[in-house]
Amino acid sequence: MRVLSWIKQRLVQIKRLLGRAVEWYKRRSREASIEDYYYSGGEALKNRRARSIDRMFSRVMFFAAAAFGAHLLVKSIPAALFFAAGCTYLFHLTANFRRDKRVRRNRERMLEKEAVERFLKHTEDLDSGEFFNVVKEWLDRSGLFSGSKVLRDTDDRPLLITGEFMGQRTGVYAKKLKPDTMVKKEDLEQFVQYCLSRGLENGVYIADGSFDYSAREFAAGLESFNLYIADTGAIYRAFIRKGYVFSMEDLQSQMEQRALEQDLEERHSLGKVLAFRRIRTYAVLSILIAAYSVMVPYTLYYILVSLILLCLSVTALVRWEVERLREEAENSIRLDNVMETE
Repeated sequence: MRVLSWIKQRLVQIKRLLGRAVEWYKRRSREASIEDYYYSGGEALKNRRARSIDRMFSRVMFFAAAAFGAHLLVKSIPAALFFAAGCTYLFHLTANFRRDKRVRRNRERMLEKEAVERFLKHTEDLDSGEFFNVVKEWLDRSGLFSGSKVLRDTDDRPLLITGEFMGQRTGVYAKKLKPDTMVKKEDLEQFVQYCLSRGLENGVYIADGSFDYSAREFAAGLESFNLYIADTGAIYRAFIRKGYVFSMEDLQSQMEQRALEQDLEERHSLGKVLAFRRIRTYAVLSILIAAYSVMVPYTLYYILVSLILLCLSVTALVRWEVERLREEAENSIRLDNVMETE
């Protein structure tokens, strides 16, 4: 009984270790898929396994070239191998550093693109007054603008947001652009004149679009008045990236979830192709062996091998179907848990 109890405890421990190893592998696989998504800039030119094989092959070739070159110089195999190992390790660190740098750069670029698109979609149904009020909320949340007050005309339409920016009296105007339009030089001239008439020292012109070349040239050429212009890129850097418009963590999670779903679909497609290839290979081999078994002795032995290959051909497809259904069930359970949490 003690032996059985000891064996049972060891089996439970082994099961726990295997479960932890599986969880670690799944987590590392998800992280690698997300890194590959950012590394490729969202374009699935190669899958994760192909890039891993390429990296491994490049290290092996670099090690072989370094060892061969060192052996030609020192005529000593241990010294050449030691030198090649050190050089390969440095090459590995350099390649990983460049890869991480590219991943960070692409992540920031893709997040900016996704955030700007979401921002434009969020504001496309707003009119000029609503967009003006939304910008005022951003300014209040950011803490960059203190003592904000909205000046309105006789029809209760917002004209200007006044307050203090970096210790100076500043006026802010938010313009909701129509599709395929840009802020022109005349718009900035009117804004500057209005700020000067109010005795303001600075002005910030915010638009949910772009400024044309003449407007940018006008803003850069002003000397007696500090004019700051903010297009969608500046809005992203000043407000969106800092979480004043919407949660960037949620946006990044949604992007990464789409990347994982895309990777899952690709693996399903690849698994289906490989399953049918196994079926074709095993079926052809079983037919050939069955035909060969008629002409030679040990017929039952060859027929048994043929049946085994046929079973393998069927189980290849069944295994793929079971794996696909299992992953769909896990995703459904995960989605239900998220909905219950919300």
